[in-house]
Amino acid sequence: MNKNKRIFSRTAICAMAFSLVFASGCGSKTEEADNGKITVIVKSQDPYWDAVKNGATEAASELGYTIDWQAPENEDVAQGSFVEDAVKGGSKAILIAPSVADGLEDSFKVAADKEIPILAVDTDIKSDYKLSCLATNQDAAGGIAARQTEALVPEGGEIAVMGHMQDSPTAIGRFGGYFKNLPHTTDCRIPNGYADDNELAPNTIKARQTGGQPVFTLVDVKFCNNDADLALEGTLELINNHPDLKVIYCTNQTSTIGVGRAIDQLGLKDQVQVVGFDSSDEEIKFVKEGVLDGIVVQSPYNMGYLGVRYAVKSINDYSIPSAIDTGATFVTQENLNNEEVQMLLHPENY
Repeated sequence: MNKNKRIFSRTAICAMAFSLVFASGCGSKTEEADNGKITVIVKSQDPYWDAVKNGATEAASELGYTIDWQAPENEDVAQGSFVEDAVKGGSKAILIAPSVADGLEDSFKVAADKEIPILAVDTDIKSDYKLSCLATNQDAAGGIAARQTEALVPEGGEIAVMGHMQDSPTAIGRFGGYFKNLPHTTDCRIPNGYADDNELAPNTIKARQTGGQPVFTLVDVKFCNNDADLALEGTLELINNHPDLKVIYCTNQTSTIGVGRAIDQLGLKDQVQVVGFDSSDEEIKFVKEGVLDGIVVQSPYNMGYLGVRYAVKSINDYSIPSAIDTGATFVTQENLNNEEVQMLLHPENY
């Protein structure tokens, strides 16, 4: 790729979310060697977070900051101590991908009392101290997956969900967005906290069927506790209990990988459609092979990159938006090799 094309591509990545007004533009370097450190706290050591780290590190380098990267071993590790350690360590700002919907407010107050900006990335959290959230709009992303499901399976049929963690805000949001946009009935209990606002009245369902549009029946909702092996085992159970299953909807990378492995192992890629989230190397391989019919790809690089740049705006007393949608794209065999999709999957190459 020639130099001009690289510059254009990098600019396109930066423009995928909201544009930023900085004296130092996208890709420019500041002469200041070290303005301090910004702590980035993510949920786990899952490879998904590597792209967040890459984006945050690049923005920090451009603006003369260093990144203090904190990645617990898994999502069960409480994050409050990481926030308080960041305060003690003199961080100028904190970016956090909260693994819980609440329980961090006391730690956030410690940071706020020191006038340290707090921004959420990837996952929103209700807090009096959070200034902004840079993330995929989970409701909208679930809606993307729902509309693609209808296109993949125009005849409708039985559908199941493999969620990652029952109490995860992202799992709840993606479930809600999906079923608000998917015409369905339910043959199973909806988990507590998972609002099902689109339970259709019988006459509405009949109208959809009469019009030749698909109606899906939700037959089971399982959770794998962010463990691909448990997702695989759960999928084998789903297939055994529901031999007519048409679609499995997965709510994150780990659940998608586990379901993909099971479908591949059983040789059912032409029988059961899988719609998932995120874009690990294994998921991309499954898309190429037709094991996964599509994945909703977020932009974790943008979350890290824009998160740091907005954090620096806050450090310098500029106002910032309270919410920034970093976008989502549905990736299939058909568009996998498109340049804009490759830019999203591998921003480090552009």
